[in-house]
Amino acid sequence: HLQAVIGCAALLLYSRPLPEHLKVICIANDHSPIASALTAVARQQGRGTCYTQHAPVTEHFPHLNYDLAVLFDRASKRAYELAAERSDLEVATQVVILPPFEEEFRQPTASAAPYKVGLCLSYLPDMEGLRALVRLLSDSPDVSAIQMRRHPRCRHNWSAFTRINKVDLRPQDELATAFFANVDMVLTPNSGVTIESMHYGRPTFYVPGTDTITDDYYGFVAEGLVPVFSKESLAAPAAFFDEEWKNRFKIYDETTMSSLPDLRETTGRAFLDLL
Repeated sequence: HLQAVIGCAALLLYSRPLPEHLKVICIANDHSPIASALTAVARQQGRGTCYTQHAPVTEHFPHLNYDLAVLFDRASKRAYELAAERSDLEVATQVVILPPFEEEFRQPTASAAPYKVGLCLSYLPDMEGLRALVRLLSDSPDVSAIQMRRHPRCRHNWSAFTRINKVDLRPQDELATAFFANVDMVLTPNSGVTIESMHYGRPTFYVPGTDTITDDYYGFVAEGLVPVFSKESLAAPAAFFDEEWKNRFKIYDETTMSSLPDLRETTGRAFLDLL
């Protein structure tokens, strides 16, 4: 009910005539009531609309209804197609693929143990599950350090974890690329950072029970993109990430097939056409 009230209020706020020089409205959230109201007004007033993806999506998201959609990968495009099918709608939105990466794809590899393990934390963490995982890592001779990366929106107090042997809490504002450069392998909850980690060449494992979301919410494990972590994973972290894995991964990472400059140029041309 509150979301509906916010949406109606935003619709009233934006219903006044938009500035004449404004040609295109760009949003990065396709289910926020405020963003939805703004794009509805823009369509009514004959302005262009552009959606830029900011996180992983599933078929349960709203269908695409924009002039242009800039999506991360082919898997996201398929999810939106399924979303349209669920509502018996046709996809009329132009779609271009632009991965959210600054560098080209690197095949995940790992050197010899002991490893610096990067542990990504969820916005909705399961504290009991995390404590068990951190203790397992701390007790392992194959682990030299546990680098904990907080979710940007998470405000939990993690000081108790820093008292555990080998644990280091990374700065809240540290860029993901800097974090990946400082670890040998990565453990993740349900998170889009899973794809980003593998793109930057880090063996990555999903750890169920470290957040309060349904296990394998995005289906990364079911699709064979990421293995489930166990203490045996420390024996050979990169073994899972072979050429067959790369063939499965490519629908989540267009840079395995195309260069970033080419993808950026295609996206730029599509946006200029919209203007």
